Amino acid sequence: MLQSAAAAAAAAAAAAAANLSLRAIHLIAEVFELAQEQQELQQQQKQQQQQQQQQQQHQYLQQQQQQQRQQQQQQQQQQQQQHQQHHQQQQHLQQQHQQQQQQQQQQQQHQQQQQQQQQQQQQQQQVYVYVCV
Repeated sequence: MLQSAAAAAAAAAAAAAANLSLRAIHLIAEVFELAQEQQELQQQQKQQQQQQQQQQQHQYLQQQQQQQRQQQQQQQQQQQQQHQQHHQQQQHLQQQHQQQQQQQQQQQQHQQQQQQQQQQQQQQQQVYVYVCV
């Protein structure tokens, strides 16, 4: 009887030890699984960070390109304004030149009129002289 009880106790102890070792194996497997999950999460976080960095760089580049385009547009506008101002100055100079020419023509016409009047006066005087003689 003692022998059978001892054998049963030994068998129970062996079964308990086997159960403990099985639980230990399961726990170790769970630890490995958790470690793998952690690594995967870390990799995902790294990928997300890299994507965010790439997006930020892309946005920065887009902003720079937009600023360059705006600067180019402003420069073009300034050049157009300068061109318009130059054109207006040329027109103004042409107008002044035309006004000067008109004034000269008017002066010439006035001089011609004066000359004609003088000639008429001289002719009249000559006629008067002929009549008096």
